[in-house]
Amino acid sequence: MRNYKLIMLLPAGRRELCETISHFRRIRTNYFAVSHRVIHYILFLNSSATLFIGTVS
Repeated sequence: MRNYKLIMLLPAGRRELCETISHFRRIRTNYFAVSHRVIHYILFLNSSATLFIGTVS
């Protein structure tokens, strides 16, 4: 409870906490969409990494 009061004293920290909580709520509701996006991001990273390695070597 003391940590929560500390966050309440800091407006920026409280806003970040609220954004994080809403972000996790969105993840829980749109789990499929988020996992889909994560898979696409991982595939994009893999393709860009192979392109980068191909240009370097």
